[in-house]
Amino acid sequence: MTGLPGLVLAAATLLVSSVGLASAERTGKQQWRFDVFLDGDRIGYHHFTLVSTDTARTLTSEARFTVRLFSIPVYRYSHDAVELWEGPCLEHIEAATDDNGEAHRVEGHVSGANFVVNGTSGRADLPGCVMSFAYWDTRILQAGRLLNAQNGDYMDVRVSDLGGDRLQLADSVIDARRYRLQGDDLLIDLWYSKDNQWLALQSTTPSGDTLYYARQNFDAP
Repeated sequence: MTGLPGLVLAAATLLVSSVGLASAERTGKQQWRFDVFLDGDRIGYHHFTLVSTDTARTLTSEARFTVRLFSIPVYRYSHDAVELWEGPCLEHIEAATDDNGEAHRVEGHVSGANFVVNGTSGRADLPGCVMSFAYWDTRILQAGRLLNAQNGDYMDVRVSDLGGDRLQLADSVIDARRYRLQGDDLLIDLWYSKDNQWLALQSTTPSGDTLYYARQNFDAP
């Protein structure tokens, strides 16, 4: 099970005409709260809170997973991160992850024209505007590279539009649009509502299990 959520947190310049900005510039407070499932069994949650002002956005995220076998915990995962954004660009990140006893820390900040990140592989100076895997902002679907908040790797990605879909969330069936985010050892499907609200996520673990995020707090129109 080691590395299970790394696909999600790890986890193409196109789609500009068909994808909005997912309320990226709203002021105030927004929350995305997800139940997380492994092969249909709920293993925990991942919550995101975004506080926006006229000049900046602060995103906090908290994930807690426990995988059990015959009621015995066999895998635990926790992830906490704080990200500061200015427009579509990441200004600062601090993240701490416990992947079943294996600790990871990531720190990054803007320095001049670069974004300096210290992660599992050491220090890297990244040029220009950097984005993390900020699924809550559909501008990531226009990016060719994204920063993994678990280990600090800057990953090449490409995005495909899979078209319209019908998504079951709680007691509602919602018209959604589905996208596929791919990279080396990375395949993540994402669903967004008609007004570009993030609804769900699905990925396959290295062992072939299905990891699925289902949003708790979406009010279908």
